[in-house]
Amino acid sequence: MSRYINACRHASDTSFKVIPGLEFRCRNRAHILGIDIKKYFQTDDPVDAANKIKEQGGLAIIAHPVKYLNNITDELLSIVDGIEIWNGQKD
Repeated sequence: MSRYINACRHASDTSFKVIPGLEFRCRNRAHILGIDIKKYFQTDDPVDAANKIKEQGGLAIIAHPVKYLNNITDELLSIVDGIEIWNGQKD
């Protein structure tokens, strides 16, 4: 993870910033993006993933929710920083 973060820093300059992020695949088909995280971790619980991302000062984003709308809980919605509303996979 530290090599990935350093590569993002080196690819950044004053006109363009590369922000490290990972997509966590969780149970119930949920995918949570962790933006600007510092440490890798493993979990299959979307709420746990969002909490761990936020504990690191990162942003937790629900990714491509149309694939699992019925599995998004109120608890998860209360924790995340955002929800992806458009994905390049869809026209």
